[in-house]
Amino acid sequence: MSNDTLPQLSEREREILRLVATGATNQQIAAQLNISANTVKVHLRNIFGKIGVASRTEATMYAVRSGIVEIASVSSGSTAVLSDSTTSAIDALSDRDAGASASVVTRAVLRPSRSRWLLYTGIAGGVILAFAIIFGLLVMSQGGNSLTAQPTVVPTPQTFISSPSPVWTLHPALPYAQRASAAVSFEGRIFVIGGTTDGGVTGSVWRYDPSSQIWAPLNAKPTPVRDAGAVVLNGKIYVPGGRLADGNITDKLEVFDPALGAWSERRSLPAPRSAYALAAVDGRLYLFGGWDGSKICDDVFAYDPVSDTWERRPSMPTARAYAGASVVDGNIYVIGGEDQSGALTVNEQYAPSKEGDAAWSQRAALPEARSRFGSAALSNLIFVLGGVPEDSPLYYDVRNDGWRAFAVSQTPLGEQPAVAVRDASLFVVSSSRNQSNSPMQELRMLYTVVLPAQ
Repeated sequence: MSNDTLPQLSEREREILRLVATGATNQQIAAQLNISANTVKVHLRNIFGKIGVASRTEATMYAVRSGIVEIASVSSGSTAVLSDSTTSAIDALSDRDAGASASVVTRAVLRPSRSRWLLYTGIAGGVILAFAIIFGLLVMSQGGNSLTAQPTVVPTPQTFISSPSPVWTLHPALPYAQRASAAVSFEGRIFVIGGTTDGGVTGSVWRYDPSSQIWAPLNAKPTPVRDAGAVVLNGKIYVPGGRLADGNITDKLEVFDPALGAWSERRSLPAPRSAYALAAVDGRLYLFGGWDGSKICDDVFAYDPVSDTWERRPSMPTARAYAGASVVDGNIYVIGGEDQSGALTVNEQYAPSKEGDAAWSQRAALPEARSRFGSAALSNLIFVLGGVPEDSPLYYDVRNDGWRAFAVSQTPLGEQPAVAVRDASLFVVSSSRNQSNSPMQELRMLYTVVLPAQ
């Protein structure tokens, strides 16, 4: 299908359609794109109407056939988890697409043909019919009560999505070696804020455009900090707290407006804080634990940008700093970090809608203690990248409550790498020492999508 004959889907609609093809729920799509679940529903209604489908399976098939989701060829070894009858691949990924920084690469495999399904159904129906006749004769011969006929269940093909495989792609490096920075994605671009360089703590702001592969400097943050995080709320980038050049901890909340290229200051934190974990859910900012200049904390602060107010929420069961926080299905997972005894394996789930002890629950611990890593979520997977110690990258599958290691990146990620989510990719700015710049890598997860034949 040529682009000329495609319905006019907006870029946002295409992003949502790509995520639908990976199996993401409305809540997961909303979290990745920083929009509400209701907005996702509205977009999906519009998309389904434009492309003339009625289900997510049909939408996925449309995305594959129209080229909105890229197709990679499937080798015989890569489909070991599938049956022999599901090894026909459709199309192949071109060399140009293989090197592009696309949001998702999806391998699509056809199930058996319709005629084969009919054959299987006919055989199954014959066996069921024979059994029913024999069973009925037995019942009648014993004078049993009449049986109510039950409908025959006919097997129908379903969409199957395999476990993901990682694909690492190098991008142009940040021109300066910068560590302990914050990173976010906004309108398809990556923003890297603050951190420390060979010259000390910096307030620099860099914007990277993956389409043009160009880094551009922007207006610096008024208060240079390191060990801070950033989130996007209502089209603005919020950076709370952090460690100053003199080692003190600040309570300032500074906000960057990408449309104006300008900074402003909002209501200060309830207490100075750095090395915290940070996440955003339903238009609010949540800050977990961290270092206040004298101790490691278990506090949880929530900020409402509309009222410009902070409130304390139920404290973390485990006080820690340098942890990671990621959102899946409206819940925040606070993973790893460190306390006075060293790195931790703890994985605690926070439900913003609940109060008191009910807000927290324990999940599967990290397979190894880790702190000072980069963390972010794609769909139902939470990634742990780099850190101390810098072992293999890991991802946590929220649905299965389990961890898995995967292939290492092309260059070391180092301690406190900056991670941002763009579409269905992670962009990671390495923070290894003794480098003249900070390498940028993109991590995509390659899925095998098995589609029913038409």
